[in-house]
Amino acid sequence: MALDNNQFDGHGDIAQFLEKFKEQTFSAPVTPPVNTYSSREDSIPAKPAQYERSFEKLEQKIRELEERFEASASQNQLILSELARTREALDRQKDKDAFFEHISRTIANLKASVENLSRAQQEQRSFREPDVQRSFDPVPSAFGASEPARAVYHFEPVQQNSRLEREEKERIISSLKQKASQLKAVNSALDREIKKVQQEKMEALKKSAEQAKEILSLRDRLTAAEERFKSFDFEGRIISIKQQYQQKVSSLENQLQEISDTCMKQVEEIESLKAENLKLHKAAAEKDEALARLEAKERELTALKAEISALQTSHSEASKKQLASFTEKLQALESQRDGLQAELTRAQESLDAVRQEKETLEKNFKELLAKINDNDAVIAQLKAKIEVLGQQNEELAHHNEELSHQNAELKEHNESLTNYNAALTSANQTLTHEKEAWAEKAEISGRERAALAEQAETLGREKDELAENVAALTQEKASLAAHTEDLNKEKESLSARAETLTREKEELTARAAELEREKELLTQQAAHLAQEKEELERRSHEMGNAKDALSGDLAAVHQEKDVLARNLEQANREKETLAARAETLTREKEALADSLAQLNREKQNLVENLEQVERKKEALAGSLAQVNKEKQDLSLQSAALKQRAERLEGETKELAKENQQLRNQSAALLAARLVQEKERAKEETLQKAAQAHKPQAPVFPQPPAPQKVEKASVAAPAKKPLTEADLPEIKVAEPIAQPEAMYDGEDFLTKTDSFIGRMKWSIFREDK
Repeated sequence: MALDNNQFDGHGDIAQFLEKFKEQTFSAPVTPPVNTYSSREDSIPAKPAQYERSFEKLEQKIRELEERFEASASQNQLILSELARTREALDRQKDKDAFFEHISRTIANLKASVENLSRAQQEQRSFREPDVQRSFDPVPSAFGASEPARAVYHFEPVQQNSRLEREEKERIISSLKQKASQLKAVNSALDREIKKVQQEKMEALKKSAEQAKEILSLRDRLTAAEERFKSFDFEGRIISIKQQYQQKVSSLENQLQEISDTCMKQVEEIESLKAENLKLHKAAAEKDEALARLEAKERELTALKAEISALQTSHSEASKKQLASFTEKLQALESQRDGLQAELTRAQESLDAVRQEKETLEKNFKELLAKINDNDAVIAQLKAKIEVLGQQNEELAHHNEELSHQNAELKEHNESLTNYNAALTSANQTLTHEKEAWAEKAEISGRERAALAEQAETLGREKDELAENVAALTQEKASLAAHTEDLNKEKESLSARAETLTREKEELTARAAELEREKELLTQQAAHLAQEKEELERRSHEMGNAKDALSGDLAAVHQEKDVLARNLEQANREKETLAARAETLTREKEALADSLAQLNREKQNLVENLEQVERKKEALAGSLAQVNKEKQDLSLQSAALKQRAERLEGETKELAKENQQLRNQSAALLAARLVQEKERAKEETLQKAAQAHKPQAPVFPQPPAPQKVEKASVAAPAKKPLTEADLPEIKVAEPIAQPEAMYDGEDFLTKTDSFIGRMKWSIFREDK
């Protein structure tokens, strides 16, 4: 049979046992006795009803196992909890997206402020305007216009320019303050997120501690259940079931050990998360310190710039010396500012690294939460298994009591059968005595009454009929002896069946555990249930055949009853016993009809269970498709987040490049300013030399005004003014395409110093 080989289905063996039991119980020939004097004859036909009740109990247990197997409410709850967790993850992902969008907006604002700063620096002029007209500026022509004389580079008055520079500086300072406030807001948001994660981790730790407590209580309950399930008494014999439950207990202990290991891993990961949180706070504190230092240096820079602007109004040598010292200080402060900006970028990089670590830790934390939820499901399953084991223990105790009652009833039935056999032997003896008396009466009537020959013949016929009846009674006696032997064998088979019932009960418990562990094989079991349906239909057909055979037996019994009524009209007791037996047979017929109706109901229940299993399977398939769709959405969102992170990295690189360009431009501006100062000093020296070599006035007469202009124009070719076209080296101040890294160990100021040295040497050679 296909169902007997199925290790996940225990209904085939039970059904086969029920068929064998019914065949052995009802297949014996039903031959009613001739006479009985036992008072227990009314209790004998009640045995099949008791067997039917026991069958009904077994079938009820089978239905309970099927209902337990088909109950998938826990799985539906697990699926709903998984859906709720995915929704929570989506909500958290939305919050995280909003946080990242806020960070991207702050970065875009910083980038816009840097671009504005770069544009403002590009709009500033490369050469400082002189405050007043110098002594070495050329004399205005007498024939020219009445406009005042201009300097070499045609500078405008400095008041408006100084006001614009002051406004630009204030704007830069306000933008830097705004950046600092934005960074502080980002830091506070990160602190809030970190506190939130810490709170969630502490809740997870508390939950894991509660799970550990539940695990310990479940372990105690398992040990108590194991001690309670060790043995039970059955007909004076101790049957140990420790070996049957040892495998279950070991598997449960292994599951508990795995749960405790996961809890320990969770505690270790929470400790690591605390350490990472301390690192994150330390990095944030360092970032705050760097920002404070940057603000202090920027304040010093603004103060120095204000002092420089105040000192530029005076043109004394002391002010020039102070200006040189201030420029050196300015260079030092700018280098310090560059260093602080480098530290700020490093702090930003460390903050990004910490943020990435935080994301990885959040992923690990989500995995831990999933494990904790799985542990809750496993604990619920363990509790359900413990309750099932307790119920099975109680059912085993009730079944043991029922078997003991059935044993006592079988003993009483055996005693009643022995009394029935003795009554049959006494009835046989009385019939033989009656036969002898009838023979003597026939001899007397033959000697005394010859006229009554016809009556003698009739008496002979009656004698023959009685002999036939005696032969029939002897046959019935032999059949009763065989029936007693069958009953003894039946008793032994019942004891063997009781043992097989206990073994099958243990197999049923093991199979029930296997069925609970193998809930994932619903599709295969649906096929097995279909096969079982066919098998039940076949069995119902066989029961119908058995019913037909019983109806034939009932017809034969009725015929035998008629024969006995014709032959033994005087045996009223036998007639009453036959009527009682007929009533019992009718009751058995009704019981068989009820059992057939019950089988039909069970068949309908199985069909309904199959339909429920198919509906649950469709619902599970729909929920799995929805979960897969949500997983795909999450993967798409993770890919979008990755693209956003890559875009942010590209923007940070562009910001770093723009920062390097600004530094290079500031260095080029400084170099150009130094070149301008040197040129101014050179022009002053040339003017002084021209004035020193001028001829004395009294020796020669006063020349006219045009000659004075010509002499001035004679000295002019030696001191030709320089313009932007005469300074080709200044074009080096745009190092946009430099292939160097930002922090490759070489300072840019050293290069500018070498460039300034070369410029000084070229000026010295021109002076020579």
